Amino acid sequence: MQADNSGGGQVWVPEGAWGDLGGSLIHLSYGQSTAYTVLKDEVNGQVQGGVIALPFKLMSSAMRARFNPANNNQLYITGFKGWQTNATLLSAINRITYKGQPFKRVSKLKASTKGLYLTFNHTLDPTSANNLQNYSIQRWNYLYSKQYGSAHFATDIPEKELEKYRNTESKSVGRVGIPSNRSGESVYITAVKLLPDNKTVFLKIQDMKPVDQMKIDYSLLTSKGQELSQTIYNTIYNLTADSIEVADMVSIDTLKEQEKRNAYDLGAKVEVIDEYGNQDTFKSRTLALQVKDTDSVSPFLQPGSFSATYTGYIQVAEKDRVTFQARGNGQLTFELNNKTLINFNGNQQKVTSKVTSLNSGFHAYTIRYRSGNSHPRFLILWNGNKFPLSPVSPLSLRFLSDGAIKKAQIMRDQRSFVAEKRCFNCHSTEIELNMPELQQDSPSLDNIGSRIKQAWMAKWIANPQTLRHQTNMPKLVNNNEAAHIAAYLATKVTSPLQKQCKVIKAINY
Repeated sequence: MQADNSGGGQVWVPEGAWGDLGGSLIHLSYGQSTAYTVLKDEVNGQVQGGVIALPFKLMSSAMRARFNPANNNQLYITGFKGWQTNATLLSAINRITYKGQPFKRVSKLKASTKGLYLTFNHTLDPTSANNLQNYSIQRWNYLYSKQYGSAHFATDIPEKELEKYRNTESKSVGRVGIPSNRSGESVYITAVKLLPDNKTVFLKIQDMKPVDQMKIDYSLLTSKGQELSQTIYNTIYNLTADSIEVADMVSIDTLKEQEKRNAYDLGAKVEVIDEYGNQDTFKSRTLALQVKDTDSVSPFLQPGSFSATYTGYIQVAEKDRVTFQARGNGQLTFELNNKTLINFNGNQQKVTSKVTSLNSGFHAYTIRYRSGNSHPRFLILWNGNKFPLSPVSPLSLRFLSDGAIKKAQIMRDQRSFVAEKRCFNCHSTEIELNMPELQQDSPSLDNIGSRIKQAWMAKWIANPQTLRHQTNMPKLVNNNEAAHIAAYLATKVTSPLQKQCKVIKAINY
């Protein structure tokens, strides 16, 4: 539902209006406040196709549209803001006037047994068009049922598993059989070829098949060097028979090997060293760090100056031109794909990198940080053509968990276990207890007879697990012994006179 979660209607462009869009269909999206030009493909009498967003922004949702009968190059679109729309205004009338400049785009889309044909309404730069890295495709199915909305389902989900979601709202699940940071499963493009007309691109796909939703992203150059980055959302019901033969530029095995990184852990691997040479390794959800001057960067290290190294991969869903920004105090170096993008040294730093072009896929990064004189902190942000400046999302970060990470996590789990069992309530230690939970005291028995009934205490002491299965208190005595202990504890009652004395004492003090 990324292209349109709630349709507003359609309108035909009059013949001879809006350049080569004349006679075509425009679809309106109430939910996304967008208008799309429709690409029609017909196979064996079955109509299918896709949409591309038209290059203008609306102030309201798109619900009704009419062309001016006196000037058919003017389109009026109106809508209001009610349920599930990203409209900025409550209502508006938008007037869009065609100024004579053609809208460069794919004008024809065809799905075949061998792949996809994208025909543009202008000539392309051959080097750009024949670059496999300039294209990325995802696809997914929806579940049609009585439920409102649907999750994104991988195309190989068995029917038996789909049945589980027919009576539950699958929309809340989000993704089934698909990584959480992607719209759909990856479609492997093994070759690309610009055909002799210099307008049509063939994308070779090994496992073409019908699908509810396909998302095609491309970032190309026209023959005149103009940038063209667009997204097509399309549906495939039938495939046209095809006999074209194009040699693979990359193997399926290589693409699958790259895709394995999607199974890596979310986040970043962090290695820290304090000024005494002590080391620790852990994972971080974000490319960010903040430590109080009096605290240590890790519970296993000493407070003071330290260095930290973050490593892993940043995943980019589609090709984009991106800038990175680093903010913070101390010394920092940010490297991406073995190139240094950012350096800073000092307090209150804010440094922005040059624009860098990132292909779809995984990009290795390293952040080297050393704390300064005060308030150690840093934050990495990024922005691209399709998203605003924001911290790098945890869903875009991946790292390969290794032995050091696993060993460090075991230490953290053991530390949590010691805190949970409150071991240091009975055992003395010279270890500095940096974790507040390690210093928790046992429940007080003061005035216990006034607070808890004797029968309940006897049952609890005899077998705590029967009353609270997650309790840490073990079973230590039999029922008879428990009854005697409970009887004694029941006598621990503060009399009204004692209470009054305590209040007077507190006041006098």
